[in-house]
Amino acid sequence: MSCSGCEKRRQELAKLFRIHPYRYFHNPVYFINHKHKFIWPCITKNASHSIIEALPQTSWHRADKINGLNYFTFAVIRHPWERLLSYYHPAFWKDFKDFVKKAVLDKHNILTLPQSSFLGNIKTDKLIKFDNLENEWPGIMDKTGAKILPHLNASELKKPWEVLDFDWDKLMPKYGKDFELFNQVQ
Repeated sequence: MSCSGCEKRRQELAKLFRIHPYRYFHNPVYFINHKHKFIWPCITKNASHSIIEALPQTSWHRADKINGLNYFTFAVIRHPWERLLSYYHPAFWKDFKDFVKKAVLDKHNILTLPQSSFLGNIKTDKLIKFDNLENEWPGIMDKTGAKILPHLNASELKKPWEVLDFDWDKLMPKYGKDFELFNQVQ
């Protein structure tokens, strides 16, 4: 059972993605808490449901509304191929190549946008690798007043790109910056 505040945050997120699915790319949305002075860009397929559930009450704002705020900013990044495959489901696509053609190469599909596009030009104080989120979360709790991170909407995939017959180099022009981000975090 979830609290009413958590349900309200889920509804805000659902409303955001229904109303602004394409504008999000050009105008990133950030979750902000003025009491605890933090900013979190919600990158899809990067534990966003769990983080929304754990964070204290936040409101969402466009990038132009956060200029000048000197708040702690954190983001979760994921191996780009793992993130894509967490979205891919064989029941909805003929095969993985069909998924790439119809979803990944669609520059307006919010779920397959590069993670770097969600971060925009904001200064990020803490980048956390998705696989290390559980270990890093206590530090986020201290800085943001967040609760223990629940494990919601989890994917069972672990490095399946290593066995999938696909030429991943075709996607590097789109996801190259994501690899740079991912590789700079310990």
